[in-house]
Amino acid sequence: MKQLDFLRQNARNENEPSRWQLAVQHLCPAMKILLRDMGTGLFYVGPNQWSEDAGSAQDFESPDVALDRVSDANLGRVELVMHFEDAGFDVPVTIVSARAQ
Repeated sequence: MKQLDFLRQNARNENEPSRWQLAVQHLCPAMKILLRDMGTGLFYVGPNQWSEDAGSAQDFESPDVALDRVSDANLGRVELVMHFEDAGFDVPVTIVSARAQ
């Protein structure tokens, strides 16, 4: 739960971008925020749709939007991935839900 709280700290106000979004836009324009199933390694494309191809995955643009999708769609065992053009620089972040604790 602490990881979720940390990522949601700067949740965006509906009228203005969060500090996270501004930093991403300026520092990492090629970065995408994706969700990946930890069991299969597939990327989230949409409801009941998963793909091996990170390029076809849904880009959530910020962690708070991705975490909302995890919660709303009741997705289990997924991780947030900060994905770059060179996948060697990808940063996976394990999502720990309150249910799992």
